[in-house]
Amino acid sequence: VCPDRANVDAAIVNLFVGHNRVHDFAYRLGLIPVRGALQTSNYGQPGVGGDPELGNSQNAALTHDAVTVAGGAAGVGLTGRNNANQITLQDGVPGITNQYLFQPVVGFYGPCADGDLDASIFLHEYTHAISNRLIAGPDTGLSGQQGGSMGESWSDLNAIEYLNAFGLAGSRGEDPFSEGAYATGNKAVGIRDFNLAPSKNPLNYSDFGFDTTGPEVHADGEIWNAIQMTVREALVEKYRKTYNPTDKALQAACALGRTDTGAKATNWDRCPGNRRYITYLYDALYMQANGAPSMVDMKNVELAAVLLRDTADAETVEDDYKTVADAFASRGLGSGSSSKTSADTDPVPSFASPTAVNAQVAFALTDATTGKPVKGAVYVGTFQARATPIATTFGGTQPASSAAFIAGTYQFVVQAKGYGLQRFSATFAAGAKVVKNFRLQQNVASGTLGATAVGNDGAARLDQVLDDDEATNGAFIAQPVAGRAITVALAGGRSTIDKVAVSSLHHPAAALPGGGTEVEGRYLGIRAFDLQASNDGGKTYTTVYNSPGDFFPGFAPRPTAPNLQLRTITLAKPVTADHLRLVIRTNNCTGSPDFVGEKESDPLSPSDCTSLALNTSTVTVTELQAFKAAR
Repeated sequence: VCPDRANVDAAIVNLFVGHNRVHDFAYRLGLIPVRGALQTSNYGQPGVGGDPELGNSQNAALTHDAVTVAGGAAGVGLTGRNNANQITLQDGVPGITNQYLFQPVVGFYGPCADGDLDASIFLHEYTHAISNRLIAGPDTGLSGQQGGSMGESWSDLNAIEYLNAFGLAGSRGEDPFSEGAYATGNKAVGIRDFNLAPSKNPLNYSDFGFDTTGPEVHADGEIWNAIQMTVREALVEKYRKTYNPTDKALQAACALGRTDTGAKATNWDRCPGNRRYITYLYDALYMQANGAPSMVDMKNVELAAVLLRDTADAETVEDDYKTVADAFASRGLGSGSSSKTSADTDPVPSFASPTAVNAQVAFALTDATTGKPVKGAVYVGTFQARATPIATTFGGTQPASSAAFIAGTYQFVVQAKGYGLQRFSATFAAGAKVVKNFRLQQNVASGTLGATAVGNDGAARLDQVLDDDEATNGAFIAQPVAGRAITVALAGGRSTIDKVAVSSLHHPAAALPGGGTEVEGRYLGIRAFDLQASNDGGKTYTTVYNSPGDFFPGFAPRPTAPNLQLRTITLAKPVTADHLRLVIRTNNCTGSPDFVGEKESDPLSPSDCTSLALNTSTVTVTELQAFKAAR
């Protein structure tokens, strides 16, 4: 059985020491008694004492129970496993954290591990106490969709900063910016969709709701991760020559509130840029008077915190303001960004900085063959489903066709009916006035243009595979996954095709017109397939592409949105066809070695993905797009 409790004493000691060390780390950054520090005694300082953090190690280690999942399959998943949580009440009431054991179960394929021994996890949980005590005072707590998302992010950010500041990150070979790497067994990314390093996280404020869950605090917290880590990187680079971020002794001294000579720190600004970043972050937490802030609210208060920091060098503060404002703008929290409330899941992004000479960009969408204008939407980043476009060519009340950008290189997704989703990149110089024309190839597999789809047994919603929209999908239900096929009669008859795009990105389950709800899930999306073409009206087919077995990769602990979204294939040789057929080989349950086969010997919980019948009898396909070669 995986795992046992032999390391319980080590777990208790590790959690106890970890809680005390992060308490001291937070204390030096502003979580003092009057603001709700969690400690037995306040030693005569203002605030209410008697509220130390209570840590429960190996919670539910012996009392875990099998649970029942959709479809009535008993014995799949366990309560009291693969989790951690924090309970934070008002000042004077102890906080409580619960740390659990990890083991592979259907739906989450972590290793046999103890969450008490993954510092990034218990540091994450303790930071929920920090943010809940600091935001709007120690008795308010944090709330709201965007507020909760930032709460999850602050917990990631604080954990990663602590570990890096003390030289502890990456000590077991994991990436130093991965959250939960030990407990999940994923050293590159950990438990999130994206590694926290800004170069590895493409998200921006327009992506709210990007994940297959729809708006969800852990997923959307990764947007705030991207924004804040961009701020961190900008400050690190700004001060790299003066305060070397690779100087371990200096980093540790600054994290302990000391200078490099060991004296008590009076000059917080004599440290590497990451110490400035975490200082501004904490200042913003206790300056925020709204218990349900939006990301725009927190951007504004963090910029105010930069200006209000006490330093003898006013010019440095003004420079930091520009650095931080520019970093926010590069991730969509620029001067024109807005949000109705913290509950707003469709906020307005802006990539214009209030401190920079921005590029002025007018977007044009045209047909790659005819040159005629095309109506569509332009998204910054890599996601379209549930994201907010920065510009459109629809006219009327839709977003305008132009926008301002701080100088830099950007990724774009363009969506247009009859043209599917197409990806571009562009670099804008400061102050440039640019007309950016994205030339779009026709998607002859688009239902808008007249393409139609049929499938073999179990087919459902196949029209949604041809709708040029990654927010919907089709499925095959109650049939073996292998051999399910979608046959598409292409719009306009015979065309020469040079590119094909396929998506496996599922979405939150929606209600069906006849009652019930769709079956959706991370493991159900198409993983591997063959593509066939016919040039004789669908009488005979020739295979023109065999995908690799991991075309849509799925790695432990679970498939993630970045690996499931639309991927474009440039065919080795253009194909002339009037029909295409997508023949499915596997979904992510049946095809990934990380999920197939028993991973442990616990009789209460099978860990083979295929032990749940639903996972072997359902497969979803989000988009099939075929692009007509431009002339």
